[in-house]
Amino acid sequence: PNANDNIAATQIQGHAGTISECTVCHETDALPANTQAGPHGMHLVNDRRFWREAHEEAAKRENGRPNGGTCSTCHGADHRGTVLSRTPVDRSWNVEGRTRTVAAGEPVGCGVCHDLDESFER
Repeated sequence: PNANDNIAATQIQGHAGTISECTVCHETDALPANTQAGPHGMHLVNDRRFWREAHEEAAKRENGRPNGGTCSTCHGADHRGTVLSRTPVDRSWNVEGRTRTVAAGEPVGCGVCHDLDESFER
């Protein structure tokens, strides 16, 4: 009954579901890697520049703010991820020489790449 519901999403971002790939509407280079002030008040989704160049600085800054700052909105106060950080497709990142993978539907939390204790260091 919902066969046509995902045609546009699939055509423009390559998978069904809510349009969540920033590059569908925005040029990645239009925003700096360290932005938390993107069009929707967050960093660009699946932007390698963010986690390679700006993640550590942004995390330290935001984690020092009440309730974990802007990161906790999507990634949770416990840094384990929430429904807002679920990835719509399988994603893999190479971090410090190791491949990290999050399956479609799983939340992206800090523990994907490092010990959660590191997340709370200020």
